[in-house]
Amino acid sequence: MAIYQGRLFSGTLPSGHVKSFEAGKNVTYDHPLMPGWRHVVAVREQSRLRLYVDGKRVAESTEFNPAHFDVDAKTPLRIGFGSHDFLKGKLKDLRLYDGALSTEAVATAATTR
Repeated sequence: MAIYQGRLFSGTLPSGHVKSFEAGKNVTYDHPLMPGWRHVVAVREQSRLRLYVDGKRVAESTEFNPAHFDVDAKTPLRIGFGSHDFLKGKLKDLRLYDGALSTEAVATAATTR
């Protein structure tokens, strides 16, 4: 089994078929980040999730209906903690916005640290 782009993949024997599934919606960057400080932005805008690294869009979810997901604030927000690993580093200048940033606003924020 392996996880890639937020989906769980599993091979079956003896057929060799690969099955995958996704529980909820997410967006992932399946590459190591370069050393040093990185500017990372996650955006949920209507029916898509987007992930930016240093001002460049690196991933986008498939389209979904937000009404099909319970996104209430009863569950604590956990930043830097994944289902298989967690952030091994430091966070600096963490910001939360009440609304989705545009691609241009993300690029500007990445260059004005």
